[in-house]
Amino acid sequence: MFNNYKNISKIAITDGPNSAFASDGKVFATYTIPSVEVVNPIGCGDTASAVFLSELLSNNDIVNSFLMALSAASSNCLSWKPANYDVNEAIKKVDDEIKVSKV
Repeated sequence: MFNNYKNISKIAITDGPNSAFASDGKVFATYTIPSVEVVNPIGCGDTASAVFLSELLSNNDIVNSFLMALSAASSNCLSWKPANYDVNEAIKKVDDEIKVSKV
């Protein structure tokens, strides 16, 4: 997967409400995103990117790092005000709603 891009060791891809993907070249994970009533999608991608990077820098593995990122992004879209979501609600989404399959 990374043969053409020697300096990339990790990749994560979102596609709005559709499935998301993450890989570190060793594991490939597919995430099924829960259906939520979107109030405001502004900042969801930024939220996902920020949380993903923060989790990776905290030495968490790629699968769980992106899971937290997707949870935060899903929670972000439930409010009119970007980045105004309940962290506990985001964690609940990790446990209850976002499904992960690894290859």
